[in-house]
Amino acid sequence: VKYALGLAQLKLNNITGANESFQQAYQMNPNYIPLWLEMAKMYWRDAKREESYTFFEKYFQKRPNDPEAEAGRIEALIGLGDYEKVDEYFKNYKEALDINGRARIFRAQSYEGLGKYAEVIETL
Repeated sequence: VKYALGLAQLKLNNITGANESFQQAYQMNPNYIPLWLEMAKMYWRDAKREESYTFFEKYFQKRPNDPEAEAGRIEALIGLGDYEKVDEYFKNYKEALDINGRARIFRAQSYEGLGKYAEVIETL
């Protein structure tokens, strides 16, 4: 019930209410997988990058083909400044999902963070 309430509050742009509902839903059922994605997005909106990454990672492990989870996970890593993990991701997933057309931008951001400026230009 709290999860559904949180989704409804998001649609009404009641971010504070949605966050409270998602927190309560998580306390009631921390194993509800769809909630993990909303928790990750909630923490991202609140600029809590480590918490956001934790929930994106949990969700991604259960739903590895979900482009939203994949994009959020990579974006959270970039937000944390963990460019090595982003670089490792792209090395391991040569056939990486396009991530809603943002894969090249994410790749360029990781190169920039690693100081590989020639690769940034090459990627873009």
